[in-house]
Amino acid sequence: MKRLFQEKSYTLVMDRGYDSNDMFTFMHKQDASFIVRLQDKRYLKYQNKRIKVPELALRRKGKIA
Repeated sequence: MKRLFQEKSYTLVMDRGYDSNDMFTFMHKQDASFIVRLQDKRYLKYQNKRIKVPELALRRKGKIA
């Protein structure tokens, strides 16, 4: 990624096909900022509990769902 953007700041935006643990691991290793739209069947760890993405989205303020 550094070859593409050099020293410029960037945020990668990806759709549902990129919401795998392998992709998240890769992005963290690249120290990249990213936004990913998650599939509804995915779970997230939130406050030390496993919760489905749509359920967590409904708890948030604003138009996230």
